[in-house]
Amino acid sequence: MELFFEEMVQEGWRIADLGCGAKGSEWYDKLPENCVIDGFDLFFPPNHNRTNFNFFQEDVTKLYNKAELKNKYDLAVADNIFEHVKDPEELAYSINYILKMGGLAHIGIPDSTNITDRLYRLIHPDGGGHIQQFTRGNFIALMNRNGFDLVNMREWPDDWTWLSDNFSLDDYNITHLTKIELQFIAKVLKKEFTLQKGYFYGWEFMFIKVSDESLQSFIDRVIDKIK
Repeated sequence: MELFFEEMVQEGWRIADLGCGAKGSEWYDKLPENCVIDGFDLFFPPNHNRTNFNFFQEDVTKLYNKAELKNKYDLAVADNIFEHVKDPEELAYSINYILKMGGLAHIGIPDSTNITDRLYRLIHPDGGGHIQQFTRGNFIALMNRNGFDLVNMREWPDDWTWLSDNFSLDDYNITHLTKIELQFIAKVLKKEFTLQKGYFYGWEFMFIKVSDESLQSFIDRVIDKIK
């Protein structure tokens, strides 16, 4: 499935991929050649070599501390990252900070009320890093508070590769289930829990920056939360 922004990106755009991971993303190959991608990740340096890619080992929730990034990007991509951060308000503010006025933010999140996210947290003793739980409504409200309007959204399917390919029985010392059994479970889920049958993993959002969220208003909201 194509992402919202893949046909929208124009020649020469500067794009921030937040939480880029070691492998990067498939959409890198679908952009005009003269676009520049800056990948940000705190834990996973890239294992690929691309001429139009720069890597920065940074906490993506703290990018508002980097004066050189202010109003720099035409597009910020933050897929499957908001549910992992301690302070999603900080991340939303950081995205506002680095985007130009009218810049786009593409964000994908799991719906915490659906089976996928609940199963993910169940089978990972540490929760799998999903420390935030979002619904469509509370996530849109978060972005609205940080200077964004919603442009488009749709339900995201689940291909269950996170379970069939990425979940490690060895990492969690699981000996009462085999890899073949795990593959069987994933195969059944992939067949039964589909968009065609009304099931979805989460949401794909496209937001546009419509106002600058001042640092002081961000700080005021943080202070209100801890009172």
